[in-house]
Amino acid sequence: IRWTELPGRGVPLVCLPGLSFGAVANFLPLVTQPQFQDRHILMIDYVGSGFSGHSDTFTYELENYSTAIAAVIQAACAGPVDILGYSMGGAVGIALALSRPDLVAKLLVCEGNLTPGGGVASRRIAACELATFITKDHPSRTAKLALAAHEGDRFASFLWAARNGADPRGIHGNACALVNIADDFEERVLALPQERHFVYGALSVPKNAGAATADAPDPDRLTAHGVGVHVVPGVGHPMMIDAPQATARVLAAAL
Repeated sequence: IRWTELPGRGVPLVCLPGLSFGAVANFLPLVTQPQFQDRHILMIDYVGSGFSGHSDTFTYELENYSTAIAAVIQAACAGPVDILGYSMGGAVGIALALSRPDLVAKLLVCEGNLTPGGGVASRRIAACELATFITKDHPSRTAKLALAAHEGDRFASFLWAARNGADPRGIHGNACALVNIADDFEERVLALPQERHFVYGALSVPKNAGAATADAPDPDRLTAHGVGVHVVPGVGHPMMIDAPQATARVLAAAL
């Protein structure tokens, strides 16, 4: 497992990316904003994505990721650290806070999964049989993303770059892990003693409790349990890609 480190001062900020994204692709536009210029930053690549190695034996479960992330923190900076998790990274950060509370000072979750079911992408991937995903679905979608990127589609360009070289087995395993999050995961999050914050893109905020989703929970429920709620204006789920400056301002205020 590998990571990219930016030297700085104060409590380290550990950045955990979305589903099989390379951490640099996910976070560099954000952490190079003025609000973070003096901050010690670690951007960690999951096993099977980014600069990290692939594995035939690693099982893609949140608990195993939390063990791997804990090892990086202990090797690089000892801890405790502030955790910034985007999408899947939010769920991984929560798993770390649950298993190793001594390593987590603050927890910032940007539309991370709190309940079973997954998001649109993870549901689609998990619904596909592994062999079919590896041999047909993933190559086909990757080719379409590359074509769209060459034609100027900015978000397709990001997705292609962020997942380029990722292990298809890992992508599928990560999606299944999010879809099958434990039923009590949200309850355990709400009971955590650490300072916690949840960040929405404005377009993702549910209008009422009935409209809540796995990665866009009811904000009133979060607030009632002491979780700071923040909103990045004008964007949806890909907040760090579409609006890194606005996202940096919101996260800096939470930190």
